[in-house]
Amino acid sequence: MALELRTSEIALLDVTGTPIERIWHVAHMASKRLSPAGESCRAYLLEHAAEFLGREFSGLLARRRGRR
Repeated sequence: MALELRTSEIALLDVTGTPIERIWHVAHMASKRLSPAGESCRAYLLEHAAEFLGREFSGLLARRRGRR
């Protein structure tokens, strides 16, 4: 999505009440054993997702908040 935002293929809309901030979860059934690829994906998301999202989108959110 970062590329599309930078090239203006998509845009952030200034809509009252947004963004709606939510907590995301990585989940799977306890009875299901993840494949090695699934476990690697899960571990990667848990380790890197928050930092990546903050780095990629903090400037966009800061600019948006500054307009209000």
